[in-house]
Amino acid sequence: MAGTCLIRCVLIQVLLITVYGKYTDITVNCPNQTGTVGEPLRLTCSVTCEKCKPTNVCKWSNKKHPDIKCSDEQCNITTSDNIHTFHCTIPHASEEHNGTFKFWVQMTTGTNETTFNVTIVPRVVDPTTAVALSIVGLPDAPGKLTANGRSPTVAVAVMVIFCLAICAMATLVFRGNKCNNMSISALCPGKIITETYPI
Repeated sequence: MAGTCLIRCVLIQVLLITVYGKYTDITVNCPNQTGTVGEPLRLTCSVTCEKCKPTNVCKWSNKKHPDIKCSDEQCNITTSDNIHTFHCTIPHASEEHNGTFKFWVQMTTGTNETTFNVTIVPRVVDPTTAVALSIVGLPDAPGKLTANGRSPTVAVAVMVIFCLAICAMATLVFRGNKCNNMSISALCPGKIITETYPI
């Protein structure tokens, strides 16, 4: 009778250590992040524990994206001492990434999760740059085609030619003004062709 009770007590103790003890020394920390629309959003979470290792199974999600895909490895991990840091890069942040994110990770001691906030702010565009780009049809976001399908390279070439044409016209007008105000023989060398018409 006493032996049976002792065995039960030992089994219960082992069960409690196995189920609950493995979670007591694990800390998951995900700092709040701020990103800009159209730019990469880099998420970082760290798991601190003494007797656990990552299993390369983790998940990033928010309300509108239940399974976010990272541009790098889904569980890009760097380890230093007892700290395992998980990285996720979203190539192009959008307003849909605004809000609460959840990070879920499978460690050798079990699963852990936590939440953190992400704030996405609009991209600030220099008004003078935006006007110059709109003249030649160049998109304000790099790497994108314009609405009519022209590439940024073509738009830049058109802008350069346009500037050269303006410079050439300004030079001709300036030289013409000098020719009118000063000696024609000094500033405008060459033969002057005159024609006479019968009256």
